[in-house]
Amino acid sequence: MEIEIDRDNIVPVYEQIVKQVTRAVQYGALPSGHLLPSIRQLAGDLMINQNTVAKAYKLLEANRVIITRDRRGAFVHDNAKNNITENKLSGARDKIDELLRTMRDDGLKDVEIRSLLEKQLELIKG
Repeated sequence: MEIEIDRDNIVPVYEQIVKQVTRAVQYGALPSGHLLPSIRQLAGDLMINQNTVAKAYKLLEANRVIITRDRRGAFVHDNAKNNITENKLSGARDKIDELLRTMRDDGLKDVEIRSLLEKQLELIKG
């Protein structure tokens, strides 16, 4: 697994790790059951603090991308690809809910919101 850290990036290092592992799982570079490097090993390879890698692994586990098995290590979750998709959909729903509440709070009616959303979708299509 190749992880590259951009120290000049405003994205925290642990989030860079999470994104890269997630992307690698999505695109098949890390298949289900694949053993990830230990926290100590990855921290050493990347020359970063072990707590940073531990934080990334905890977030990946919370998102059901990886699973830790006692002292045997961290493995790509059997349903990681599906879980990633579910996480993205859940996040998108949360963003849409917040946006819709804001628009309603601003006094827009449902018909105006629908019209606006349809126009924006058309614009994005190109």
